[in-house]
This record gives sequence, C-alpha cells and structure tokens, in this order.
Amino acid sequence: SAIESVSELELKYQESYQLKWDVLPKESVQDVMFDVANSDILSIDDNGLIYANCPGETIIKIISCSQNNIVKEIKVNVSGTIANELIVEENVEIGLGEELLLSYQINPIDAYQKLKFTTDNNALEINKDGVLVALKAGNYSITCNTIDGSNLQKVINVKVNESEKPVFSLFNNVT
Repeated sequence: SAIESVSELELKYQESYQLKWDVLPKESVQDVMFDVANSDILSIDDNGLIYANCPGETIIKIISCSQNNIVKEIKVNVSGTIANELIVEENVEIGLGEELLLSYQINPIDAYQKLKFTTDNNALEINKDGVLVALKAGNYSITCNTIDGSNLQKVINVKVNESEKPVFSLFNNVT
C-alpha cells in the first residue's frame, strides 16, 4: 500500500494548486488527511486545495485515513520576493487599557507584508495584525519577525503609562 502523488511542488506566492493523489492499490479506501509542517507558508483544505500564503519551503504530508502509517511527503517551495529590510518604531508609549496599531514597513514593497508578533509577558496583548492592547503599566518588549524565510527581527520597547483616573468633585450647593 502506498499513496501516489507528486514529490515536489513549485508555487508562486499567493498561487493556488489542486493536489491530486491515489491511495494504492486502487481498491483501497481513498480518504486522506493533510498535514502541513509550516502553515505560515501554505494552507491546504480537506479537498487538497493548496494556497501559497508566503515565500518559503515546507512539507505537506498526505496521510491515509484507514492506515495512518501510509504517508506521502511532498516538498513545497513557494517563491516570491523575500524581505530584505524591516523597519519598526522602536519605542512606543501607550496608556493602560488603550489600543495601538503598531506601524512597520517591510521592504521591498512586493515582499510578504505580514509579521509574527511575540511578547514574553501577559501585560501586553497583540493580535496577528499588530493591534496592541496594554493590560498592565510598566515597560515591556515585543519581538517582530518576518515569516517569509528572511528571518528579519526587530524589538519594539513598549512603555505602558497608568491612565489618568477621572477625579469627581462633589459640591454641596448651599443657597
């Protein structure tokens, strides 16, 4: 028993490709699952439709659902312009509870324009689009990495200020 398919694929960044395969012998159950080593580089749906998310190299495994020891590995290379420069604002200030969209620039402009943001604390929350929410006052850092294989990295220092608390004054109005 085996799975027959291509061994290597060359795709361009943002290209789609319909993967074809056969579980051998032909009378075998044809149901398969897919596993992608690096889902930043590409994604694949249950029907084998591949989408090249960003430049890089990864491996897709086609796994037989009836006999999971039957596996076909496909080496996929996604070509595209690789980033050669990452520019970030290295020091930002934000008030407690505020939201801030981190600004960055990846050059050249036709390179993959997304970053992976990580922080080693629970005082900052950051989503995949670079929206930062400050949860605790203090000084922290965020690491930004390109995910197109260029391995560029920058650190952003974040100062979270205590928010000004409103002061209410009560007057006794005596007439």
